[in-house]
Amino acid sequence: SAEVREVARAVNTQADESDRLRQQEAESNRLRAMARAGGIRIREHLAADDVIHEAHAALAECVEADLTYVILENDGQLTPSVGHENAWRLPEIFYTELPPDGMKRLHGLFRKHVSDVMQDVAGEEGEHLPPWVRDQLRAAGIGSYVLTPFGVGEQMLGFVVVDRLGSGRPWPAAEVDAVESIAADVGRGLYHARLYEAENRLVEELKSLDRAKSDFFATVSHELRAPLTSIEGYVETFAAAKAGPVTDGQRRMLEAVDRGAVRLRGLIDDVFTLSKLESGAFTTVLRPVDMTQVIAEAAEAVQPSVAARGLDFTADCPAGGLMVEGDAGQLDRVLVNLLSNAVKFTPGGGRIAVTGAVKDGSAVVAVSDTGIGIPASDQQELFARFFRASNARERSIPGTGLGLAIVRTIVDNHGGDVGLRSQENKGTTVTVRLPLLPGGDAGRGPPEMAHAGPAAPLTAEGPGAEWNRAVADSPVRPRGGPS
Repeated sequence: SAEVREVARAVNTQADESDRLRQQEAESNRLRAMARAGGIRIREHLAADDVIHEAHAALAECVEADLTYVILENDGQLTPSVGHENAWRLPEIFYTELPPDGMKRLHGLFRKHVSDVMQDVAGEEGEHLPPWVRDQLRAAGIGSYVLTPFGVGEQMLGFVVVDRLGSGRPWPAAEVDAVESIAADVGRGLYHARLYEAENRLVEELKSLDRAKSDFFATVSHELRAPLTSIEGYVETFAAAKAGPVTDGQRRMLEAVDRGAVRLRGLIDDVFTLSKLESGAFTTVLRPVDMTQVIAEAAEAVQPSVAARGLDFTADCPAGGLMVEGDAGQLDRVLVNLLSNAVKFTPGGGRIAVTGAVKDGSAVVAVSDTGIGIPASDQQELFARFFRASNARERSIPGTGLGLAIVRTIVDNHGGDVGLRSQENKGTTVTVRLPLLPGGDAGRGPPEMAHAGPAAPLTAEGPGAEWNRAVADSPVRPRGGPS
């Protein structure tokens, strides 16, 4: 009957509509998944060009478009498009001389987070476009398009355009959503890529400046050595009275010149050493090195200064040795610098101790003193080049401000680290940690390492409670009590 046929048609229509909606939902889910996957690939890149090309590939994969373009904005100017460059159908003037109202319209779309979707350029809908846009699109044969701006925050970085040629091919909402999702990821990816590239450029510029600085220091220190050698030679000649008798007053003047020359020689040597270390031109020969031997030789080198200032100097090292892989000459420079600093900044009657120990797979060497210490406000910058603590400057204690910078550079090059603890007017402890060779504490140290040479016995006898307080903050304790 007619009634049954009408009911059957209604049921079939409802079923067809239900199938259509299910298919539409499945297609939407498929496009969303593809857009998410494309967005992940876009954001993985750290180069702006790679981001743009990946965006073009993701758009081509997600939507059926005859033409796909990604156009960037830089300082109000549009750049040539990326994607289908050989199939660009619009005049070049379309993006090189975009009218102000056109750019304003793009920024308006970006602020509202919406796309410009045109389903029928040739039809009545296209009549709402500005004439200069409508005419060029129709002449190019573009029947429908989606234009989506992208950027970060309030900054528009460009826009995506997908075109279909000919009429009768509108853009479904699911495809528009996919284009907008990919465009958002292009904005984020491009922003991060530009930040990364800018950071890399800055790093390269800083490296170039640092290399130029190191080269300059090396050249200057080398050129200063020749005239300084001449000055030192003439001072020695006059002091030896080879050019005639020298009065007491003249001898005092020569001694002052000699002290100045020694300080200048130290500065030149430190600058030259640091510049060579930082530039990588300093030859480093890595081989097994016993740090107990390095400690003993450094202690012997500073013994005359220790004796001249009337300081107590003790040391304690494990009898088995501390084997590390390193350059013996550079590691000796580390210990000599630390011990020289301890001597220089410790008043007469003070105490200095150097200890060696094994801790957590590292050879740990600590140099402690009861000297003037370092103000807390200065400790953060202490390893910077040419930096000197304020109390050292106030007391006119000579120095170049490069000793600790050299220490840190050498230790870093050996895969170790340097730590410092200090309290003003109570003392300082500098700790150096170096990776220990496997089995590096297995009895390799020579017996004579219990001292630093005949002129400087290094015993384990502690000077008492005062020294205990002086090294109380040291992360490395002397073996068998204070030393």
